[in-house]
Amino acid sequence: MPHFLIRSIAAAGVADVDDPDLDEQHWSYTDPYAATMIARGPTLDRARREWTGSIHILDLPDLSSVRRYIENEPYHRAGAYRDHDIWRFDDHLGRTMWDTARIADHTRYFVLTDENCDVEARTEHWRSGTADRLVVLGSLRDPSTDAPRGVALAAQLPSRNDLESVLQQTIGPPASHGPLDVIDWELGGRR
Repeated sequence: MPHFLIRSIAAAGVADVDDPDLDEQHWSYTDPYAATMIARGPTLDRARREWTGSIHILDLPDLSSVRRYIENEPYHRAGAYRDHDIWRFDDHLGRTMWDTARIADHTRYFVLTDENCDVEARTEHWRSGTADRLVVLGSLRDPSTDAPRGVALAAQLPSRNDLESVLQQTIGPPASHGPLDVIDWELGGRR
């Protein structure tokens, strides 16, 4: 099955909602998909205090299955999301977020770029020596046309400043890629 990356963006006004029952419904809904997931977790504001949505990378048969997954997801049904971005995701690391040891004093970031680069050529750097900092790395493709749409990566680093070095080594200097969406992110799943 192909991998899909789903970025769900919170609806206005839901950041302050704390609903343990809805959290449990969400986890119960996603539990059966856990074995097919590469990564999952909440996105946060820059202060890392408010929930701004979520990221899920999982195997599903096709785009219509992805849309059904979204439609039936409890946060979506409760109106917590205003929008969802969907891409096909070509994994370049061959592992999941659970295979990467968490570094306690590091912050986790999720980065999306809408331009393509030679990710495969740069992946070897991460397989030798610094793989513990990169959680996810993959190319993005349009879910309908399969056309290249950019790169996604998640990294755990001491600061946003350190992220610049990771981006240089992984996707190249700023002139070589399009706009970046740098998202504060946390590893997800049951707590």
